[in-house]
Amino acid sequence: MGWLNITVWAVWFMSIISALFNTLFFLYKRQVWAHRIALTCMTVSLIAAMLLMKSFVFSGQMPVTHGYYDWINMAGFKVTVGFYCDALAAQMVWVVVFVSWVIHIYSMSYMQHDDGYYRFYALLGFFTFMMLVLVLAGNLIQLFFGWEGVGLASYGLIGFYAHKPMAARASFKAFLVNRLGDVGFFLGIALCFFVTGSLDNQTILSQLPEFVDEILPIGIGLDVQVVGAITALWFLGVMAKSAQMPLHVWLPDSMVGPTPISALIHAATMVTAGIYLMSRFSILYAASPIISNVILVVGASGALWLGLLGVFECDIKRIVAFSTLSQLGYMVCAVAVGAYSLGVYHLICHAYFKSLLFLAMGSVIHIQKQQNLEQLGGLGLLMPITAVTSLVGSLSLVGLPPLSGFFSKDAIITAVALRYPFYWGGGYVYTCLTFGVFVTGFYMFRLWWRVFVAKRLQRENQFGDGPLALWGPLVLLAVPSAIFGVISVASVAQGWFFQNVIGIEFLGFGGEYAQQTLLNLLSSPNHLIGHAWRTAPLYLILLAIVITYALYGRDKAMAIDLGSSGLMRVFRKGYGFDWFFETALPMVGRSLALTLLKRVEQSVIDKTASDRSAAVTSKLAVAISGIQTGRLTGYVTYMIMVVLFMLATVLWWSVSTGVVS
Repeated sequence: MGWLNITVWAVWFMSIISALFNTLFFLYKRQVWAHRIALTCMTVSLIAAMLLMKSFVFSGQMPVTHGYYDWINMAGFKVTVGFYCDALAAQMVWVVVFVSWVIHIYSMSYMQHDDGYYRFYALLGFFTFMMLVLVLAGNLIQLFFGWEGVGLASYGLIGFYAHKPMAARASFKAFLVNRLGDVGFFLGIALCFFVTGSLDNQTILSQLPEFVDEILPIGIGLDVQVVGAITALWFLGVMAKSAQMPLHVWLPDSMVGPTPISALIHAATMVTAGIYLMSRFSILYAASPIISNVILVVGASGALWLGLLGVFECDIKRIVAFSTLSQLGYMVCAVAVGAYSLGVYHLICHAYFKSLLFLAMGSVIHIQKQQNLEQLGGLGLLMPITAVTSLVGSLSLVGLPPLSGFFSKDAIITAVALRYPFYWGGGYVYTCLTFGVFVTGFYMFRLWWRVFVAKRLQRENQFGDGPLALWGPLVLLAVPSAIFGVISVASVAQGWFFQNVIGIEFLGFGGEYAQQTLLNLLSSPNHLIGHAWRTAPLYLILLAIVITYALYGRDKAMAIDLGSSGLMRVFRKGYGFDWFFETALPMVGRSLALTLLKRVEQSVIDKTASDRSAAVTSKLAVAISGIQTGRLTGYVTYMIMVVLFMLATVLWWSVSTGVVS
């Protein structure tokens, strides 16, 4: 236990030490110390994360709970600050620390000319620390603390270029949208405490049989299942943090922040926090079939319709951002149908290839000083390492075998295919996920062909992939993006990958058949690849690659006027969600506020309550002032009258109650 405690401390606090030192060393203005301190701390944290992986995933270490001190302890209510670590937490820790470590290296070159170099590394360390607090939390209060801390850090990182109005606006938008979801999350925590009397994760899960059938009356003749209410409120928080429709609007705008932050926050860590939350409390969601059905429809809608927006985007970072929205929809669908381990498995695979794609696009922006798709082209020979690694990431993202993204995404689609007949709107869900594959292939290879293959003659492009710190991280991420799925898919099926913390456990009609079928497919990479050739998604991917090459991969790439029709403008405007949150909702709020001001405050409170109370008080003051004569004899007379009244009252009470006969 001693060494495990030290290991978790090393994982946990190295990042906050990095943040503190960079905050202090900012005064010395010596840039080299920023990345030296930060990278040293993150390397120690990475080694500790490896040790946790070895213990909990490969050696079968049982889950460990350890408390450091009591944060709250009163009237039998206790909240302990500490950690809870199992195979699920260990793998999330590894993903967070590894991606953060790679981004620390990448930022040495990408951010070296920025004035806020120290501030960037300080915020990076603070964000990593808060994400680890969330992952290793053993109770809901600590989890919520990390949840809010991640949101605070993202506010600073998205708005890093504070002198740019768009950056300030995007960070404020992200902060407000996440707070909207957090209200639901906090209410769910409060309801959970009201029902169970505890905020400890394991205690809540162990008490599920006691309150699973409990009904919560909400008035007007409506009653809801308590578990359903809790999971629904928590999903509001997930919708904001993991960018599900309609609370996804903050994520594309956040691309105005530095590219390393886009890779860290919007690919591997912050946006996947909601998936981790639902997987950690998978038993509660499994006991809420109606809420799971709603989640399934929401996730599938995001997988197709939000991904479709990437087809009509010209900013290379925003295209990758829309792919994040789509892939989060796949993860949510996996959780909704009960394939919790597949949702987390896709989360891990997604962390590798999506971080790779963001950093590759960042290299293009950093070297070519351009991020408009129509102004780029023919960079494959000029930036060969960036081109090859981004191709690996793109193929993994679209799900082409045998790359990592294929195994996790195809397994999710297969799981939904086995289960959708038992869900309301299941046909719509399966259609969205299937055609989402084609859409993903279309916008990603539109991006890749256009940037690295099709030639442009309008401007001179810069030569080279940049320094080692810029292209080295791309290679580090390309390796797991290519081979992680092949070496791990059988382990997921066998159960030891998550050490039975979560599993592919379908409930309800057809669950046993679905699980057995899926486990057989996942038992060997060849089984799943062979199955792919008999299903539509693989052919849709190949079709998307061929079509995009014909349109964008030749010397004279096709240019589409995205604003030429009303339908195109609908896609460019994101179906009007931004307009609703930025214009319509504030307009309604202002109208409501003005109505309340005129009809309630001015008409009722001011004229009725305030004015009349003031008049009554004034008249009462005039009446009372008449007895203020300033004469001593008058005051003595008043005192005698009051005493006689009190004596008479006591005598009357004594006689009436029989105390005095």
